[in-house]
Amino acid sequence: MADSPLFHRVTIIGLGLIGGSLGRALRERRLVEDIVGYDNNSAVTAAALMIGAVDAGCAELAKAVEDSDVIVLCTPLSTTRDIFDAIAPHLKPGAIVTDVGSVKGQIMQEVADVLPPKCSFVPGHPIAGSERSGPEAGSADLFKGKQVILTPENENNLAVKRIKKLWEAVGGKVEYCDAAFHDGVFGITSHVPHLLAFASVTLIGKKLKKKPDGLNSQFHRFVRLGASNPFMWTDIFLYNATDLLDALEGFCAMLGDLQQHVGDAKALKKWLKAPSQFRRDACKTPDKEWDAPTDTNAYTALLPLLVAYAFSDEVAEIEKEQEVPLHQYLGGGFMDVTRPAATPPEVGAAYIAAHAKDAETCIDAMLKEVERWMKAISKGDAEALDKYITAAGEHTRHIREIIGVPTP
Repeated sequence: MADSPLFHRVTIIGLGLIGGSLGRALRERRLVEDIVGYDNNSAVTAAALMIGAVDAGCAELAKAVEDSDVIVLCTPLSTTRDIFDAIAPHLKPGAIVTDVGSVKGQIMQEVADVLPPKCSFVPGHPIAGSERSGPEAGSADLFKGKQVILTPENENNLAVKRIKKLWEAVGGKVEYCDAAFHDGVFGITSHVPHLLAFASVTLIGKKLKKKPDGLNSQFHRFVRLGASNPFMWTDIFLYNATDLLDALEGFCAMLGDLQQHVGDAKALKKWLKAPSQFRRDACKTPDKEWDAPTDTNAYTALLPLLVAYAFSDEVAEIEKEQEVPLHQYLGGGFMDVTRPAATPPEVGAAYIAAHAKDAETCIDAMLKEVERWMKAISKGDAEALDKYITAAGEHTRHIREIIGVPTP
């Protein structure tokens, strides 16, 4: 154990990828004397104990937070209020509660209603993750070099400084920002890419019957997000509905505008210049991350290309018009979904124009599919979203089987 650990006891609630990785990072670096874990799935708790993510597992929330200096919530957003109701009476004076959720505004409002007066809440969001889940999927180095966003009302609060120190100690690069700014930025740079991936693999999975000839190497990364957790992403879409819907409307408008040029290679090349340049500059794209499309399957070749160009153009336009540094917050989801946009405009334009009819068909199908998701979000229909995301995961597995990529 370190001579001076940061905390006596830390409780991690939710022992999946993020919670399990945090526990392993704290333990490996000897930052805490005692790490207690809680998960509503006893098998997950057992797995976290086996790999050393926690020192002890508790079956009751009240017992799990006893005498803890820091409680880290690593659970889906919709569980936050119920967890706070359960643990609030059992928090010791001075305890700090923090979280890892990717939506901050509504969570901060919910917590403010039940937080004990002598305790603190420090909202946080580590920009780290994977489409895989469970403590075994994590790593003690998951947060190394990754951004960690904190959105406290007062940055100079002692509790905030202590949580900042915790994240820095496990390798994170901490940044402060306003909750509304956070939700707007990550709505466009993270939440939209995931929804576009879900929608795309749904369309592709329905059409794909055999492995296409000349499959573009970027396609493997494009479909990765389709296997993400339904429960977690249903919550994210609903908790950040306003920002997400605004961004999706912008994407649909951009895709519709792109559709007007698919038959004109010259006009198309001009249209594609900005999004292609943004993708290459913002993500520092090496040449190896693109290759000329040769696939003759409309959905595996054209759909990723069209989605990537349209979405990259939307983000580029927002950054330019609103002077918001979106390129600083582009994570793996954005990079994978927009990877085909690294294709130079002259190459992409020639291919799209040569398959203009198929391109129009793909765009029409994508607009209709995104509209279906937007309708569920606007209605707050968690059941429909869970169904859509689960189906996207099944389509992703189907696609991987056909193209010969192992499921993680």
